[in-house]
Amino acid sequence: MSAVTLNNFSKSYGKMSVLSGIDLTINSGEFIALVGPSGCGKSTLLRMIAGLEEITGGNIEIGDRTVTDLAPKDRNIAMVFQSYALYPHLSVRSNMGFSLKLRKVATEKITSAINSASTMLGLDQLLERLPKALSGGQRQRVAMGRAIVRRPDVFLFDEPLSNLDAKLRVQMRSEIKSLHQDIKTTSIYVTHDQIEAMTMADRIVVMNKGNIEQAGAPLDIYDRPESKFVAGFIGSPAMNFFTAEYKPNGSDGFININDECTIPLPKLRTLQQGTVECGIRPEHLSLSKEKKTGHSIKVTVDVVEPTGLATIVYLSFGDQKICFYTSDRPDIGPGDTVYLQLSENKLHLFDVNTGKRLN
Repeated sequence: MSAVTLNNFSKSYGKMSVLSGIDLTINSGEFIALVGPSGCGKSTLLRMIAGLEEITGGNIEIGDRTVTDLAPKDRNIAMVFQSYALYPHLSVRSNMGFSLKLRKVATEKITSAINSASTMLGLDQLLERLPKALSGGQRQRVAMGRAIVRRPDVFLFDEPLSNLDAKLRVQMRSEIKSLHQDIKTTSIYVTHDQIEAMTMADRIVVMNKGNIEQAGAPLDIYDRPESKFVAGFIGSPAMNFFTAEYKPNGSDGFININDECTIPLPKLRTLQQGTVECGIRPEHLSLSKEKKTGHSIKVTVDVVEPTGLATIVYLSFGDQKICFYTSDRPDIGPGDTVYLQLSENKLHLFDVNTGKRLN
């Protein structure tokens, strides 16, 4: 196992900057997920770590080696791609052992490594099959097995589950996490799916426009997002946002969402008075058919989505939209008028100009 350290990492194509000043340390044995929207730079960052993209600025260390100028084959990393990239004319056994054969590793060592990896991945009965005779999930296991037999310092995953159907993605997600718990190799996993990141990673790195917005444990990021961008990206259904007026009130303060809803808050250190962006997660709201407290908002039901496990309700007040999520099955329908209760302990406040969290 080896740590990975990125120092002032940057990448540009001519005058267009793709990554700027990335500083990140990935601890030995840690599973890191890089998440963000398309074009944020996460796959480019992964390819730079692999040596497949030229580094414009900064350096990279893997373990105690500086590998900035080393070729990919000399970095002792293994990469699992979105496409399985298996040789169609070779059996599963030959695909898994191909890189070791190129390195002229002894035959008995190749056989031992393949057998160990195939048992770990449940491929023992498939070793003589060609890739065309395998399912998508089995092909992905072969691609991981090919990486495992190399015993790399670092595993790099580039959206490896995006070609699989929803049920198989859930299964493979669990298998990759279990695999990491067994072999404990440092792993960097790129995905646009924040559920994958939340459920698999020790730490999430949220990227936006070539920069790191926030890095931390999944639940820390979920519970305390440092910007509106992170708050809106992490969580499904996404966090609700609406504007409100903040005013100080002696040693405390309050926000006024509309004429009917006023919520007391601790005094903000970074804002005296003015418009704020409020955020609250759909599961942190409660619903009633009658107004119960001064923390209630009168809303109109737009759409009800029963999923069996839960019910998602889309509502509106004025020109603002809000989503409510509950494990109950409320007896409401489109056009109904109901009341949502907001808890001050679950509100997140963000600066309307910078999007940064207000403390």
